[in-house]
Amino acid sequence: MVGHACAILNDGNNSLIFDPWFSGTAFNNGWRLPQDLDFSNLDLSRITHVCITHEHPDHFHIPTLKKINNLWDPIFILQETSDKRMVDFINNMLGKRVVELSDGCCHRISPSLSISLYSHGHMDSFALVEAGDVSILNINDCVLKDRQSLAKLRKRIHRKSIDILMSQYSFASYQGNKADVDDLQKANWQHLEWIKQRNDFFRPKIFLPFASGIVWCSKENEYLNNYTVNYNDAVNALKECANPPLCLEKSVCEILHIRDLRVTSDFTHEVETSHRSYNDSPLPMVVQLDIELQERLEKLAYFARKTLNKQNLSIITKLMKFLGFIGILKPILIKLRLFDGNDSYIGLKPGLEFLYFENTGTIDASFRQCCISMSIDSIEYCLQNQFGAETLWVNSRFEVIKGNKKDFFKHFFPSILSNQGFHFPLGYVRYLWNRVILQKLL
Repeated sequence: MVGHACAILNDGNNSLIFDPWFSGTAFNNGWRLPQDLDFSNLDLSRITHVCITHEHPDHFHIPTLKKINNLWDPIFILQETSDKRMVDFINNMLGKRVVELSDGCCHRISPSLSISLYSHGHMDSFALVEAGDVSILNINDCVLKDRQSLAKLRKRIHRKSIDILMSQYSFASYQGNKADVDDLQKANWQHLEWIKQRNDFFRPKIFLPFASGIVWCSKENEYLNNYTVNYNDAVNALKECANPPLCLEKSVCEILHIRDLRVTSDFTHEVETSHRSYNDSPLPMVVQLDIELQERLEKLAYFARKTLNKQNLSIITKLMKFLGFIGILKPILIKLRLFDGNDSYIGLKPGLEFLYFENTGTIDASFRQCCISMSIDSIEYCLQNQFGAETLWVNSRFEVIKGNKKDFFKHFFPSILSNQGFHFPLGYVRYLWNRVILQKLL
């Protein structure tokens, strides 16, 4: 275990590292490691292969890859994607070799070590590593909420049991506002139940709690540190299982030597949730968004719309407006926290268009049905990057004031799909088939 979702497996001749992230932040300064890692303790030159499970920045951490690029020369193993963005970056910017694996395909690293990658959800993947007679399943942060989803996964890997299970043990996205104590405590409890369920289902001899060692590092999300599941809680929960696994002690910068694991059958061992209603009380008077910021947001929104339409037959924002007309996309009132400490309100309309209010008394009633609060840099990030809204959901640097927690994010779903190479109309059909229907059938 090196840290967070990073681990090194070694069979004596070859070393495989998962998802290296050694220092710095991720998700627009929303996450950081508990401590930056001193990778001088690792002989990176001896690492022969790198597996990047998916493109989220805590797994594909570009600053780390750039920092260590001259210290090693491994082969990168990736799941096959439509956009080829990771492949192009690794080939062209890092100058490294890449092996792309289509769903379920196996790559043999050495006579005794192989890895297979399986796509999961809209961008994740999980990995099955076979080292001699030892099977290792890394499901990192794949969403697996019940026994049915676990059974489907087991059917795909063609394994009744595995020896070592590597699994996320805490939440990694928005779970509720600071005042939503019941929801936050439930999220903690739910993730403990999920890891126990995964253990009882796969019955691994060794369970490695994984892909959760982060600190919520913004003032907007630091309250989540009070509810995240810590490593010791995960280990204690696993001890309660009917078939408790061996849990390795948490360590940093330590290589997992497969030959030393000796995997055999001998392993034994108060605050109410509250939402303010802007229908029941008047909006506070706030500073009107100044012209300079309006112009900046308009420019960012214009290029976001232009890029999205260019990728989608120049029709997608019109389709979004139609979805607004029939009520699928709802107007969103955004409370912006500005750099100077003041607040302002703007409206987000279907089609990635903004409405600016001279004062709170001019806000139309339709916008008051859904309201979200965030910093000005977060809304700018959503417009500057097609993955920006997905990043915001993960880093939890926002507060839902009224409405469904995903009302705002629905406006950016076409951008998220385009970011992953799924363009209207054929790409949408391919997305529904490959990432939704097919995985339900498997």
